[in-house]
Amino acid sequence: MRPGFLIQAIDGIPVEQIERDVRRDRPPYNDRGRRAQITKGILSRIYGAPGIEVGISFTDERGANGEKKMTRAKRSGAASELFAASLQAAKRAVVVGRRSPGSVMESDNKIFMNGAVLMYPVAQLSTPDHTVLEGYGVVPNIEIELDRGKLLKGIDSQLDAALQYLRDERQKKPGLPMKK
Repeated sequence: MRPGFLIQAIDGIPVEQIERDVRRDRPPYNDRGRRAQITKGILSRIYGAPGIEVGISFTDERGANGEKKMTRAKRSGAASELFAASLQAAKRAVVVGRRSPGSVMESDNKIFMNGAVLMYPVAQLSTPDHTVLEGYGVVPNIEIELDRGKLLKGIDSQLDAALQYLRDERQKKPGLPMKK
């Protein structure tokens, strides 16, 4: 598997079923939030306790179906949004890509005897400049979408835009040594 392949099922569970379950269980804040919830629903089946194998069915660039086993690893979530936005607010980073979903509410869970879960907010997180990200997201300095066609050719449009930004900044300050 590689970037641009379309995931069809995870451990035999079709992506369409995962999407239906997410749509049934979680109301969205916005379209980005809905997309993020569906993505989290899919990723929660791929990532998790490290070392466990998971089967992924996919469609490649030619439209051929395949299946691959991979070993699970951990992933990051809401903390990544807060970290990126905080560096951006402090003028220590330029964010490149798409606007994030804005899913950074600090919350606790209460699990009831019947298995129902109540999730409730306990804090509102914000960046050093007091920007609240919940429901709003991190707005990139350079907004650029990923392109599946380019990904299948090994081209990451977001990474390319970030590298071009760095080259442009380097040209503006040619006397600065490169940091390692």
